[in-house]
Amino acid sequence: MFEISAAMTKTGGVIQTQTIIANTERPASNISEAVCNFFRCFVDPFRFDRGLDFAVREWSRRDPDVRKRIDDADAERLQAVTAMFTRHGYEISDADARARILYALARLVQKHARMFAVLETLDNGKPIRESRDIDVPLAIRHFYYHAGLAQLVDC
Repeated sequence: MFEISAAMTKTGGVIQTQTIIANTERPASNISEAVCNFFRCFVDPFRFDRGLDFAVREWSRRDPDVRKRIDDADAERLQAVTAMFTRHGYEISDADARARILYALARLVQKHARMFAVLETLDNGKPIRESRDIDVPLAIRHFYYHAGLAQLVDC
């Protein structure tokens, strides 16, 4: 049993991390497009398995070996997002701070997507399936697109 769960943790973490890194390395003409590429993996269930990620992170609270693998994967992910920002002309310190914020925000949106779908359903009376599969992911994409544009606008 332990060997199966350890293999699942290692494989899941590697695949999920590779997906994030691949999205940060996708060609983009500006930082807004790059940020949208980054967040695509979190809102598309075929690219990033939120349930698996959440389960492995929950498991890591009880197992120090799993915690170490999660910390290593998070460091790789953070490095990839930082590199994405430096490619678009941000200083290393700015890129690191922005990468940490974006990554934390992505995790929060991913964690609470179901709650937003329920709230949307209660507010509008739509079927939960429509809110969960269409409205919430679309709202998240729009939010990130405009947040990325706001970073580029000179005030």
